[in-house]
Amino acid sequence: MTIYIILKSVNSEKYIEPITKMEEIYQTVLMELIQKLLKEFDGDNQNSNELDSFIKKEKKLLEKLDELEVENIQLNNKIAELRDNQGGVEKKIGEMNEILNTKNNEIKNLQKEKEKLQNQVIIFFYFVSLNFLKRFIKFSSRLRSII
Repeated sequence: MTIYIILKSVNSEKYIEPITKMEEIYQTVLMELIQKLLKEFDGDNQNSNELDSFIKKEKKLLEKLDELEVENIQLNNKIAELRDNQGGVEKKIGEMNEILNTKNNEIKNLQKEKEKLQNQVIIFFYFVSLNFLKRFIKFSSRLRSII
């Protein structure tokens, strides 16, 4: 992901050109070192655990949201059915509307929670990408000093 960002950045030539001017053997070594860094990064349990936690929370929220939406549809259908029968069931309609309002509020709260979680995931990936980019730049400068 970070490499993609570098490739798509305005000054990507600044990073890529020195690499393309290297002898093939050095390019190969560089690619192996980058792969090693990526494996270290992928193996970082803390980042992996945080990401897993975000994914689990989002999955639970989406499941609850789906459940509430199904209940919402069922309640709307019931209200429509009661309106068709209107044999003095105004009280029942009022109760259903209260339940529907409660469910709608729960949906709104879950949607806010989902947005908050998505923002946390975006921020998490931003900082992880920055950390990787710092490592890559540090590595690149070390490699330049060797070459």
